Amino acid sequence: MSTSLEGWARLVYRYRTRPTQLDQVHALLVTTGFFFLPWTLCHSSPSPEEEDRGGSVFVYNILIAGSLLRERRPDGGPTALRLFIQMLAQQTRPNGYTFPPLVKSITSSPRVSTGRAVHAQLVRRGLVADNFVNSGMVKFYAQSGEVTAARKVFDENPRPDVASCNAMLDSLCKNRDVGSAKMIFDGVRFRDVVSWTTLINGFLVNGLPEEAIRLFRDMATGRGGVAPPPRPNEATLVCALSACASSLRLPLLAGKQLHGYILRRGVRLTAFLGTALVDMYGKRGRARCAANVFEAMAEREVCTWNAMISALACNGEEARALGVFGAMAAHGVRPNGVTFVAALTACARARLVDAGMALFASMPRDHGIAPAMEHCGCVVDLLGRAALLDEAAEFIEGMPFAADASVWGALLGACRLHGNTALAAVAGARLLALQPRHAGRYAVLWNTYAGVGMWGSAARLKESMERAGVTKTAGCSWLETTPAAAAAAQS
Repeated sequence: MSTSLEGWARLVYRYRTRPTQLDQVHALLVTTGFFFLPWTLCHSSPSPEEEDRGGSVFVYNILIAGSLLRERRPDGGPTALRLFIQMLAQQTRPNGYTFPPLVKSITSSPRVSTGRAVHAQLVRRGLVADNFVNSGMVKFYAQSGEVTAARKVFDENPRPDVASCNAMLDSLCKNRDVGSAKMIFDGVRFRDVVSWTTLINGFLVNGLPEEAIRLFRDMATGRGGVAPPPRPNEATLVCALSACASSLRLPLLAGKQLHGYILRRGVRLTAFLGTALVDMYGKRGRARCAANVFEAMAEREVCTWNAMISALACNGEEARALGVFGAMAAHGVRPNGVTFVAALTACARARLVDAGMALFASMPRDHGIAPAMEHCGCVVDLLGRAALLDEAAEFIEGMPFAADASVWGALLGACRLHGNTALAAVAGARLLALQPRHAGRYAVLWNTYAGVGMWGSAARLKESMERAGVTKTAGCSWLETTPAAAAAAQS
């Protein structure tokens, strides 16, 4: 085997995509002294031609890139970073091909200091404007929660490409600065489908579903940009459907129009797109529409079954929901924790105590699923709806972990429903200790006292609410109507 620099370069390049063999070459480089001895002590010295071709830096670059194909080291340190430090220690000058895989490797690092050190090297060598490393550093700072640093890195790039812009959009949206994300989006001449989907999802996760649908309509109709928008993909449609499902201020018609768009464009109804449709119809009270979509789907994942069970359970079809749950086993689908939340909800709404408790007991026994807080809350709701309040309180005391506000809230709601003021006082005290500034909790407890004429307790509760500075949020109602009905109401 040739031990010249060019020979080593050929060897690492040959195995660059085969991690096991590349590890063996790496070990051979170590044992032959490639990394640790000066070239005058190695088996052969590089020729001037080899130095000009940068054979040494080429070897390092291949090893750094190849390290991304392997698992992280047991001690948590990325091999790429260790190689880079060794490279600098051996006075091997990195080039533009060194940093892209290095930056990619540090995006998963929890240490901000690591990224800053690499950033300093980029600045020192004038490589910050490289679009790949620029977008990587933006992503790194965004994941570290340093959105100001991410924006500064982005602004240092005089000609950012669409990938860099998308990284900045994602950074701002994840850090709840969707306004700045929209400004960058509006200032970009070319936007790909990732750009549109990132901002649509940014509006959604930041509580602006109406803006998400408005932007989707601009995308679907070809408005809102210099260049024609790209065609929405599966991720875009799922985000838009989720926006329709999450906001009652959007009419059901918006979700139906999205469904029609999918049908007209011949979009393949994948498991995840179909699940989004089932979820949207279920949350908007259209269980039959959800069932029609479910039956038309050629491929289903466990999340699809979960959405269907939940849609039926929350719309008065509890028996059908449990029937769908039972059909999962016949189709070879293993339920998960979310499945049991939906099934237990169906049992609670139908007051099927025995069936619900049997389901709860089967989770660890038959499915290897440890009950979580959500499942315990469903059981408390199940017992409370059936007026088994003492049993619900005993269940809470026997939980393997401390009950959170959702569990105590379920018990308090049941106490109000059945007029058990003594237990309501206990549940209310525990609940207010967990959420002392939650106005809704005070309101439920006050209504419980008022409902049985305990005006003294209600007055004392109101006084403590005022002392804590808690104010009740004004309620409001939304009514979905048709243009014809609106015109008739005005006349």
